[in-house]
Amino acid sequence: MNEKVVLYLIYILSLIFLITLIYLIYRNRKDKKLWGMPKKSHFGIQNSSQFITDIYKFLSNFPITRNYIRKLSYRYRLISPCDRKTIAEKTVCSVLLSWVISILAFFLIFLSNRSLINIITAGIAIFIINSEVVSRMAKKHEIKVLTEMQKMLAEVLHYYYVEYRIDDAIYMARENLSKDMKVAADQIYQLLLSADREESLRQYCDNIPNKFLRAFASLCIGLMEQGDRVIDGKMLFVRNLENLQREIDIEIEKQQRLSMEFMGVILCVVSPIFCIEIVKQFAISLKENMAEFYYGKQGFLLDIGLMAVITGIYVIMRKSAEYPEFHQSSHRWLFIIDRIKLIRKALDNYCDKYASKQEKLQRELRNNGSNIRARHFVLRSFLIALSVFIASTGLAFYLHKSSRKKLLEVNSYEMQFLTPAAKEIQYESMARTIEAYTRKYIEKTTIMPQNTEELTEIFIKDGLVFQPPIAEAIAGDVLNRVKKYQNEHISFIDLFICLCLSIIAYYLPYIFLKYISTVSKDAMEDEVNQFNALIGMLMFNENITVKQILEEMESFSVVFRQSLRMCIDDYGSGDIEALNKLKEREPYEPFRRIVDNLIRCDDMPISQAFAELQADYEGYISKRKLANEKSIKKRVFRAYVLAVVPFMLLFSYGLMPALVSSVKEINELLADLENMTW
Repeated sequence: MNEKVVLYLIYILSLIFLITLIYLIYRNRKDKKLWGMPKKSHFGIQNSSQFITDIYKFLSNFPITRNYIRKLSYRYRLISPCDRKTIAEKTVCSVLLSWVISILAFFLIFLSNRSLINIITAGIAIFIINSEVVSRMAKKHEIKVLTEMQKMLAEVLHYYYVEYRIDDAIYMARENLSKDMKVAADQIYQLLLSADREESLRQYCDNIPNKFLRAFASLCIGLMEQGDRVIDGKMLFVRNLENLQREIDIEIEKQQRLSMEFMGVILCVVSPIFCIEIVKQFAISLKENMAEFYYGKQGFLLDIGLMAVITGIYVIMRKSAEYPEFHQSSHRWLFIIDRIKLIRKALDNYCDKYASKQEKLQRELRNNGSNIRARHFVLRSFLIALSVFIASTGLAFYLHKSSRKKLLEVNSYEMQFLTPAAKEIQYESMARTIEAYTRKYIEKTTIMPQNTEELTEIFIKDGLVFQPPIAEAIAGDVLNRVKKYQNEHISFIDLFICLCLSIIAYYLPYIFLKYISTVSKDAMEDEVNQFNALIGMLMFNENITVKQILEEMESFSVVFRQSLRMCIDDYGSGDIEALNKLKEREPYEPFRRIVDNLIRCDDMPISQAFAELQADYEGYISKRKLANEKSIKKRVFRAYVLAVVPFMLLFSYGLMPALVSSVKEINELLADLENMTW
């Protein structure tokens, strides 16, 4: 790749970014002049807020950043019940901070050594920095919101004991809440004052994705509609509110533990990427002639392989640290490709031939919380394989071209490894001789001598005077370079290797899915525990129905969401049949026990069907916390095992090539000693 082209591209993108920034500032000032100067005390805040809103609108409509901004804003919307303006501010702040750090990292890495491998390293650094900064900021905000939600529930519970009216309790509690929780309290307060509370609750649940706020709103509506009851000597609403607080406590503890544990592990995983150059220099200091290996074709391929493995481990690590999918992709591009007649026919034939495998794959995808269809998963795997084949073939062409160019460039410091008979003052003339004759015989292969003796005689005829050992070494190096140059072209072996890499790339999504399935088992257990806690809060509501319980379960679910949605859709055509189909779709035994209890609700009250939940609730909470602790430890243990791999690879990268080269040289020396006549 031409370094000037890369630099020009960087300059153009920087100029576009600068022009966009100037345009937004100009439009903001123009709007200010048009509508008049705001009050002095609020000028700075309004000006800054409007500027951030303009950036958000621009990025949301810009084709390249549109989907990225929507995913990030959806994540903040899922965490916090803020208005659009606040979500826009949080999104833009996260994006700008991430991009600024990424740009700085790119320039620091690339400008230190402008090469293709550094461009790839900088690209990986941008991907990791962007992922980590955005995830850390969102996770920090999520934990903060959960903590503030705890405070809100405690305040509401306090004022409920004072007034015994939930609307008054929420109204008085809002004065002590943060900005985000005031918004949530106002929304729920308006919900309680609405004429049709059930319809308002349905709209609220459609617009607010936060599962804990939806559960709290549902409890408040139930209290307003039916009043409170005393169960086992305790008011039902107070009991349910305390249970909801326990659930939030468990969630806060889980998020804090995962964030803390994975922070160090992820740092250990990605740090070897930025230590490759240091390890190279260390290996070269141990054995100087290794520079040709590390900065040649083999070293480049090793660099690419090492970075690819570490990046893959990082992606798996990030998936383990944050299981829930915050934004389900629509996979529109897969639907568009699937409409192509030839591809659609091939996929239909494949799915018909391997119908049982496709059904099993679809079940695994559903258990992992993915909304991609099995046929599209196969199509995506094929497209990944095709992309890897094209990229690896292009890389092979680049490496051969780069190797040819390197063979034509001779550096004087390389002469010290050519022959020990040469002196330092001869290095420059030797390098010029090798380069000149290499270029000559590459251009005119018909006049190239067949052996070193003939080329040595040509040196003498051309007036080049070198000692015989030096002349022979130069001649051998020239012939070796010409031979290598002629062999540096794309071959069948290269294409076969590219094909093997594409086959490996085809199966990588399956391997990744298998690994994530082990994580999803922990997520299944966690979700079932959440379902039990949720049903424990709803079971004493006399007007609650099984369908409403399923809808509440869906709002808390990630892994079982698709199956629950299908069950809810089929519920009108037959409740028992829909629940039985749900059991068939989800073979996870603890979840099937919940479905069995829901089926029993057709013959008995819900509180009686789920009586086992209240038999030893405190013991259940203890088991829940213990299961949560085990789940976190499993994830962290798997992460520690994976974190060892990059360091082992980096250690092998630094020592194995030098060790292999040394063993090879020792064997050659022993062979020379054996052939030597004494």
